[in-house]
This record gives sequence, structure tokens and C-alpha cells, in this order.
Amino acid sequence: RRDKMPKPEEIISSAIQEGEWIVENGISTKEEVDLAVKLGLGWPKGVFEYKAELNSMVR
Repeated sequence: RRDKMPKPEEIISSAIQEGEWIVENGISTKEEVDLAVKLGLGWPKGVFEYKAELNSMVR
């Protein structure tokens, strides 16, 4: 049901948090995380690209 599905911004926010954790813990670089998201999940942009885009909208 649609009312139980997460909102797109909730999914992106969670993905950004996970990507930041991966980078902060030295597991991978931002570039590698973005590439993995594009290739592995089929997203048009990586999580850090979405983060930059969202930050520019807020400012």
C-alpha cells in the first residue's frame, strides 16, 4: 500500500547517512560510494551527488 511506503526523501536520506558512515570509517571513498550506488542500485546519481544537490537547494 502506498501509505506504508517510505517517501523518496527518506530513502535518499538513509542512503546518504550510510554512505557517510562508509567514508568516515575508511571503508571506501565518496567517489567509490557514488559509483557503487549508480552501478549497483541503478540510481542516476550517487548519494554524495544527491547530498550536494539537496544542500544547494537549502542554501
